[in-house]
Formats: sequence, C-alpha cells, structure tokens
Amino acid sequence: MHTIIVVWQRQSNWGEDLEGLEEELSRITGIDRLIKFAPYVASERLNGVINESNKRSIGYAAAKDLGATHYMHIDCDEMHVPDTFNKAIGYRDWE
Repeated sequence: MHTIIVVWQRQSNWGEDLEGLEEELSRITGIDRLIKFAPYVASERLNGVINESNKRSIGYAAAKDLGATHYMHIDCDEMHVPDTFNKAIGYRDWE
C-alpha cells in the first residue's frame, strides 16, 4: 500500500504568507492525508533547519501511526525519475 502524506505550512519559515495553498493542495488527487504545520518564525539563521526537521518528524509519526513499513520524505523542490524511483521501492505500477 502506498500512502501520500503532505505536511504543509501556510507561512514560510521567514514569515511570508502562502495564501490559497490549503485549497490548492485539497484539489490534488492522490494525497491521502494533509497535515498543517505551524512554523516557528524568527530571524535566526537556523530557523528553516529547525522547522524542516520538525515537519519531517511529524510526517514520520503520521506514517508510523498508519502502520507504514517504509518512509521517505521529499521536499517540494525535489524530483525523482519514475523508473529509478519505482525500482527503488520495488513497485512497477506507481502511475
């Protein structure tokens, strides 16, 4: 079973508002669970690192609660080649 969990935030790590993101995400088919994340916003250099680590932990906990045997986080700016990805997870009908 494949489950897609999206942990998202309306506000960037530096305080910019991403209005309309929740509505846009809710229209995407294939997302099984949306989890809203409230970032800690400060002017500290490591602010983004802390928030991203916390988001990954939330996604991991959600996958664990669903009984996942495998977990992989993907940031929104990462892309994967379908054939290579499918071989890595041992599944041929990912489309």
